[in-house]
Amino acid sequence: LQRRVTERAANPGLLGDDTTVEWWHAAQEYITDAAMVYAVQPDDTIGRWLRDAALSVARRSLDDWVGPWFRDHASQPPQGHLETAHLSVAVAAALDLAPDLFKGSERDDLRSALREMAIPLCTGWLDRARSFNNWRCVLAAGLAAAAVVTDDSPAIERAVREYGICSQAFMPDGSYTESLQYSGYAALSLMLSYESLVRHNPA
Repeated sequence: LQRRVTERAANPGLLGDDTTVEWWHAAQEYITDAAMVYAVQPDDTIGRWLRDAALSVARRSLDDWVGPWFRDHASQPPQGHLETAHLSVAVAAALDLAPDLFKGSERDDLRSALREMAIPLCTGWLDRARSFNNWRCVLAAGLAAAAVVTDDSPAIERAVREYGICSQAFMPDGSYTESLQYSGYAALSLMLSYESLVRHNPA
């Protein structure tokens, strides 16, 4: 992990030459990896990369936070998608694990992105949700991460309810009704929700 982050941080910009996906799909992995490494072993180069990457994501437009072109950009009020949740977790992790990297106005920008885009967009998708699958787990994790980092009580309460719903996706014997890849996606998202919510309120 440290080697990957160090190599990535040697060059400016969120994406590297070896990135094979669009920025929405790399942001969570790259930024959360860097935030974890920086929290454990601070490094100036990694810190600069993390600060620039997190702020560049937070300062993207609402339309960018909705997701790529093939997502629904017409709904009013707008709703988020998988990509929205990924960006939410990325920005929340940077702010939570490396707050001292950011000046006061920069922390405000990160919080504003979570409060004004991540939370309402994730909630918008969840409000319309009629299915019970990995998507719901992912959007719930995006909501939980943003809600906890911004200490948004109503959003935290909603995230707790969503976690209760999503945790039922796995049967008592651990089985899951979608494919193995989707079960991993759902499980990771449930873990992110759980860790966010328990960290906020261990009780």
